[in-house]
Amino acid sequence: MLDIIISVFSTILLAIWLMLPAYISNPMAVVFGGGPPMDMGMKFLDGKRVLGEGKTLRGLIGGTACGIAIGLLQIYAVSAFASTSNIPIPTITAIVALSFGALLGDIIKSFF
Repeated sequence: MLDIIISVFSTILLAIWLMLPAYISNPMAVVFGGGPPMDMGMKFLDGKRVLGEGKTLRGLIGGTACGIAIGLLQIYAVSAFASTSNIPIPTITAIVALSFGALLGDIIKSFF
């Protein structure tokens, strides 16, 4: 029974570890946000803003950059400190896709 609990717990920790760039990019977009909106104030057919008030280019770039920075730190940490373990090393492609994809999904959600 203890083996199952440890296995479930380690799987949850691994999932959090691999999703960390996406988890970081969303709040950092808020921290770095501000400035002109991504939709340039355009309104859709219903008269509402296309992406809403909170989507800025500065937030997109800042959030994505922070997610990528965390991912690069993960690569360094795993390769430097856990070289003998079986912790998976995220690839650069996965890091960029997670960081940008989390924010892109939020932008698409705001449109709908």
